[in-house]
Amino acid sequence: RRRSHPDSALPACPPGSMRISGGASGLVSGKWESNFFTPVIESVLEGNVQRVALRGEGSWRGPGRHRNDLDLKISDEVPSQLEIETGAVSLDMDLTGVPAQSLKISTGASSVRLTLGDKATSTSVLLRAGASSINIALPRTVGARLILSSGLSSKNLSDFQQVGER
Repeated sequence: RRRSHPDSALPACPPGSMRISGGASGLVSGKWESNFFTPVIESVLEGNVQRVALRGEGSWRGPGRHRNDLDLKISDEVPSQLEIETGAVSLDMDLTGVPAQSLKISTGASSVRLTLGDKATSTSVLLRAGASSINIALPRTVGARLILSSGLSSKNLSDFQQVGER
């Protein structure tokens, strides 16, 4: 069984939306609609680990009507380690059915909604954000370590208990 490391790295970009969820028929599938970025996908097999990188090439064309929307599906069957780098974005991640072992998100001024499931024994989440709205939900049966580094942000971490000073 292959382990995956989908690696979604997007350059800083004008506001757009990213929807990431389980349900891919393969390792990763999806649709990216943008009128200024061209998607570039790289996939490398290293031993029993498949690394998939998704990034955009192009540049923002200044003020006007722009579209930059990504709808990405990830396998529900393969343990995943996800890394996401983006600028200002509306990020909606429903990983309820995904065995996500670790998640690293680095984003600008954004709206982040993250829902984790119980498919992995534990999930490590590292979230760095600018002025953002952050909502995180996960089942009580899952262990998670959250490390949040954010500027002026609202955080909704209901039912989380802080352990330690970090």
